[in-house]
Amino acid sequence: MLSPLTKVQKRWGVCFNIKPNNNQIPMKEYLTKHFPNLTLKRPLFYSSAIGIRFEIGPSNISLWEDFDRKEINEKYFAEASQRAKSIFEQIFESEDELTLVYQKFSDGRQKIKKRFYLFNQIRNLETKKITHTDVKGLYDDDNDFQDPKCYCWKRVEIEVKTKDIDYENILDALINMDFSIRGRSLQGDCFFINKTKNLILNLYDDRGMDVIASKKETLIELYSKYNHWILDYDRKKIDALFK
Repeated sequence: MLSPLTKVQKRWGVCFNIKPNNNQIPMKEYLTKHFPNLTLKRPLFYSSAIGIRFEIGPSNISLWEDFDRKEINEKYFAEASQRAKSIFEQIFESEDELTLVYQKFSDGRQKIKKRFYLFNQIRNLETKKITHTDVKGLYDDDNDFQDPKCYCWKRVEIEVKTKDIDYENILDALINMDFSIRGRSLQGDCFFINKTKNLILNLYDDRGMDVIASKKETLIELYSKYNHWILDYDRKKIDALFK
C-alpha cells in the first residue's frame, strides 16, 4: 500500500526534497559544515577568518566614579548595555533559528540545573530541545588542577528562535560577569549561534564582544553601521577584511 505522500508524488509527478533545518543538525556536524576547525571557546575573533571584535565597555567613560574604585559608574554600564543590545538586534531577527550555548567550568559535581538563571530567560522552555554535555581540555589551563580528571566544562545547548529568549536580560547578566554587585550575572561562556544566518555572537564580558560568520557578506552591514565601536587594537585586521 502506498503512503499518502507517495500517492501525492505519483499523481502529480513531483518529488519532494525536504531538507532538515539547521536546528535539526547536531552541533558538531553544524560547526564542521559552516565553521570548520572552530572550537566553541573564547576568543572567537582570533579563531575565525571572518569576524569583528567590538569594544562594549566604552573607553571614554570611566568604569569607576571615584579614585579608590569603590563606586561603580553606572553611565559606563548603561553604554555597554546599549551597545551590546544594538549589535544583537542588528544581526538577530525574531524568527531566526538559533542555538544558545552556555558552558561553565566545573569540578565534576556542579551541574547546570533547570532553576539556573539562563533557563528562566527562555519562553516555553519545556518545549525546547536541550542537550547537556561535558567538555574536557577546552582551555590550556584546564589541566592545572590537582585532579584534572574530575574537572570539565559543563555545556548546555538550547534550540530556540530569537523571539523565545529574553536576550536583553542575558546580555546584561554577561556584562555583569565581574560585577555581580549590580545584579544578576552569568559566569562562564555564552554563545548565540544564529543558524539562519550562520553567524556566532559571544559577549565575553563588559569589555567586548566577538561576532563571526561563515561568509563576509553576512557582516558587511554590521561593520559599516557600528564601525565606530570596533576595538582599535584589531581595527587594522578588520578593516583589511571588509574594505
